[in-house]
Amino acid sequence: MVLGDMFKPHVHHEWLVHSSAINIDASNASRAPSHLAGKATSIRNFIERLWKNTYFKRELAGLANQFSHSLHPMVIITSVNKEGCLLKFLTYYLKQLPDCLEALIEVSLSAGIERYTNVFLNVAADFLIEDSERLNEPFDELSEATLALLHKAYLAHRVVEELNDRCTLYFGEPISPVDTGKANIIMHSLIGEEFANELDKVVHFTLSEMREFERSLLANVHPITPSALANAVAAWPCLSQDCYMDIDFVGL
Repeated sequence: MVLGDMFKPHVHHEWLVHSSAINIDASNASRAPSHLAGKATSIRNFIERLWKNTYFKRELAGLANQFSHSLHPMVIITSVNKEGCLLKFLTYYLKQLPDCLEALIEVSLSAGIERYTNVFLNVAADFLIEDSERLNEPFDELSEATLALLHKAYLAHRVVEELNDRCTLYFGEPISPVDTGKANIIMHSLIGEEFANELDKVVHFTLSEMREFERSLLANVHPITPSALANAVAAWPCLSQDCYMDIDFVGL
């Protein structure tokens, strides 16, 4: 059974609509970058606390084991240790998020486009911030929560991917030091086609709701050269490594 199907009965349309309405307003554009950086820090602290919890790590390893036995035919793992490879992938997919958010905040500031990008980054962060605010709650029944966390991480990474595509279109260069496209395709297949498509709809609906606001922001962004954006991105080489080299997807 695809793991996404295990979680689907517990996720209602109302949750998807609620998630897609996260903080799409002008205040996200006008708030100081420090506010967004604070969200990234909260997410980092939350994830670091998770990794200190033995039960969570066991649950994540269990999901990796189950994923390894229900791989999409187009997912190719070259390592003989499929379970270990998938656990490494899931670990990096989660731990990379605060690093990626912090890098994009700095790149945006350096390039002078933070008023535009902050709206997207706030949406990405808010998909996870609800969980990070549960820092003082005990960890008990983590099986569903762990899978839900992966779903929310997928939503956040997909927003970053969409932002990257838009920056490439509008400014001539991607903004992210990390190419999340391949990782998102792999995660999409692990979650399961049907439910992953529902999560993609959340992202598309969210961004379509802010289309007019996005246009107004773009109209007020000072023109930048592709080389200026490329130089800002180049300052983060540590995030450009391919940590999914043992996993491939047919057709990429």
